[in-house]
Order: sequence, then structure tokens, then C-alpha cells
Amino acid sequence: MTKPERLYEQLLASTSRTTSFRDFERLVEAFGFTLKRTRGSHRQYTHPKVPAVLTINPDKALPGQAPAWTCRGIWANARRVNEPHYPINLFWSDEDGVWIAEVPDLRGCMTHGPTRAEAVANAAEAIEGWLEVARECDIPIPAPSYPRETRAA
Repeated sequence: MTKPERLYEQLLASTSRTTSFRDFERLVEAFGFTLKRTRGSHRQYTHPKVPAVLTINPDKALPGQAPAWTCRGIWANARRVNEPHYPINLFWSDEDGVWIAEVPDLRGCMTHGPTRAEAVANAAEAIEGWLEVARECDIPIPAPSYPRETRAA
């Protein structure tokens, strides 16, 4: 395992663990983020698959350490950067009175919600759970049927 992989595994095991800010920067870069600017202690990173700027800075209470809340925020979203993005079919069910969200590429992966937005949010959770179980059970994970950039009106 490379140093970023070891650090990532350690941080996943315990979000309260302190991490040196430099190690944290190396991990952010290992995820494919590129440093674009430094202002004071703040670092701004970008990633080609993330439509936002990531800003990180050392913990003022523990100089040289990455704040635990920053680490938690990164870990919550970092896995999604490199995850495949599966199409979601949304349709209204008169019978159930909810929006159904079906992920056709992942057999059996479907959910619902009272609004379109909630159905899509629930689908994201369902996809994440489906992929976790597939990995644990050595079930082959199919590639998305079409690229992420494809959008429906």
C-alpha cells in the first residue's frame, strides 16, 4: 500500500485521529485534486470531476494538524469522485403516490421519494449501498451504460 492509501485507511477507521496537515494535503492530491492557490494558511484545490473549489487549512488549535471536521467532509465526498455515475430513471407512480427512482445498470437497485429531488437523493444512497455490498460479496460491478455528461431534459 502507498502512503496515501495507508493514511486514507487510517482516517476511515477513526475520524477523531489527528492527521498532519502535510499528509492531508498529500492525500487530497492523491485523490486527483490540484493546488490552484494559496492565501495565508488556506489552500484552494480543484478537481476535473468536482464542480467546486475545495478549500482546506490547518487547525488553529492544533498547529500543523488537519481539522477533524475537514477530514470528515473530504471522506464523505472523496469516494464519490471516482465512483461511476449511473443513470437514474425517474417516473411517477399513481398507485404509490411517489416518484420511483430506478438504476437500470444495477440489477434490483431502486427506491422512491415524495419529490423528484428526494427520489434522486435516495437513489444516490441506494447506489452507494448496492456498490458496497457488491464489493463485499465479490459481485461484478457493471460500468454505467452511458457517460456521466449525458443529461435528460
